[in-house]
Amino acid sequence: MRLVAALVLLALAAPADAQRQQVSLNDGWRFWNDDALGAEAAAFDDAAWERVDLPHTWNAADAFDETPGYRRGVGWYRRTLSVPSEAAGRRRFLQFEGANQVAEVWVNGRSVGGHVGGYTAFTLDITDAVRPGDNRVAVRVDNRHDADIPPLDADFTFYGGIYRDVWLITTDAVHLSTAWGASGVRL
Repeated sequence: MRLVAALVLLALAAPADAQRQQVSLNDGWRFWNDDALGAEAAAFDDAAWERVDLPHTWNAADAFDETPGYRRGVGWYRRTLSVPSEAAGRRRFLQFEGANQVAEVWVNGRSVGGHVGGYTAFTLDITDAVRPGDNRVAVRVDNRHDADIPPLDADFTFYGGIYRDVWLITTDAVHLSTAWGASGVRL
């Protein structure tokens, strides 16, 4: 009960302009259905890549083609992220609701982190990697079999890709944690 009261007081004491903004990044991605040397670099040319929106999997047609099984391997996603200059001093995070199975993320050619496990959300702090204006986000996803990543076997296909929503979250410097892909509020 004390925690709830403290959260209510904190919310009432916050300045009117202190807010958490969450913007969908599901539209406008470029996708390459293979590994691509150097694709994490900001200046990498992805003009020939397929345009996709999220959620997306590279296995969508596998059940309907003539090839036995389904593709397990690497795929790349890239998009431009515009950051307004008036948001100086704020924190920025990328929140992935799901990418199967190993994801590595770069912003402007700088590694900002990754995640192992295809069925849990994760959030990465990108504040130090972004700048006002256009920024380049690159995501390498790998769904190859890995004996160390559960589940090891199931009665469903381990589709590869960014198969759930992606969000840009902007907060004030002092904010409720975005760690673990959660809202930051725990009761």
